Amino acid sequence: MTSTLASPVYTYTLPGVYTVTQWITDTASGATDVLTRSGYVTVAGQGAVVVTTTISYDYDPLYRLASATYSTGEVYTYTYDSVGNRLKKGVSGAVTEYVYDDANRLTSAGGVEYTWDQNG
Repeated sequence: MTSTLASPVYTYTLPGVYTVTQWITDTASGATDVLTRSGYVTVAGQGAVVVTTTISYDYDPLYRLASATYSTGEVYTYTYDSVGNRLKKGVSGAVTEYVYDDANRLTSAGGVEYTWDQNG
């Protein structure tokens, strides 16, 4: 970035409400004008911003993951069949269904079809 008298550049390290004052002086006449602005400043990029997310896990009686709840609001839920194949995954209301053949091979996930040859 280049800062010039006509286009000054300011760098803020934290978001917040700042008051910026700019003094403009005409070097020929010596006249001075002051411009003051207050406003919310956002910080571009992530730099040193630290984001903390807490995840709470719940398990079914067979110790399989039943749900994961994020502090950001997302909730993941899981259901399984009697042999442990995942049948459904829900993410904040959207559900993906899984289908298996008699050999417990995945044949469909979320509408995507899978086929298997003799070698698996």
